[in-house]
Amino acid sequence: MKMNLSKILATIIMGLIYASCTPSEHLNNIKVELFDSRHSLTFSSFLEGYKIISLSSDTSEAIVHYPDRLLFFNNRIFVMDRGGNKIIMYDRNGRFLKSTAKMEGRGHNEYIRVIDASIDEKDKKLYVHCDAPYQMMIFDLDLNLEKIIPMDYYMGEIAIEGNQLYGICYNEPKDGGGYRFVTVDKKDLKKEPTTLLSFENAIIGRWTLGKSLMPCHDGVYVCLPFDTRIYKFKDATVTEEYNMDFGEEGLIEHPVTKDMNPRWFDKNYRDINWSIVNMTESDSILLFNTNKAH
Repeated sequence: MKMNLSKILATIIMGLIYASCTPSEHLNNIKVELFDSRHSLTFSSFLEGYKIISLSSDTSEAIVHYPDRLLFFNNRIFVMDRGGNKIIMYDRNGRFLKSTAKMEGRGHNEYIRVIDASIDEKDKKLYVHCDAPYQMMIFDLDLNLEKIIPMDYYMGEIAIEGNQLYGICYNEPKDGGGYRFVTVDKKDLKKEPTTLLSFENAIIGRWTLGKSLMPCHDGVYVCLPFDTRIYKFKDATVTEEYNMDFGEEGLIEHPVTKDMNPRWFDKNYRDINWSIVNMTESDSILLFNTNKAH
């Protein structure tokens, strides 16, 4: 996909020297060097190259309304298009292959809304979470539906690693509000999920652009909204932890108090880094966005 650098929310690079620690160690209070609007970020300093993929087709099914998530596997590109209420599949040259647009409805093997999607690299499947009703649709990687599993709970984001399906759930106000990071065996999705993390200090009705849960080559990264800690999980266990200190620009110096009024938050906290999203890694760096425009 062509990357428009002017629309990057706030890309921050953090050097992680993996040789200096074992995966079981938790790394806390990592100081982050910020790149603000007065600095430029040269991708060639840490990327070997790039490819511009033009997505074009004569069919309306191929039109992307909003690319919530991009998934790559072999010669396939899957676009999770929540705005268009569909999953779109292209080849690596951007040629449209198929979509789920015709599955929208209330009948058998149909859905009302798609919420998120994740690739199961181990079993070579595509998991698509839907609501109204809550269900998981499992496709092969040619986007052929194999089964639908009814569920009793809703997850705003999902990611699969090994035999684990991870998700972010919203806590009910009676349970303290905020968010939970959960996991469940992908073979038994009707089972009650296990809570791995919980974060209550959140502002009802406030979110940020981007994904709080991201797969990586050997696990998943998660940072719950309004938290400043990035966690890496593998086999439902924390393997790395980073407590990000943005100084005067962040919530460590301006903590969110429980039950803060949304209008007060907008007036006093809107320009403070309060969500970390879109975590992605290489062999020696971790990149992510925040809600800051620069």
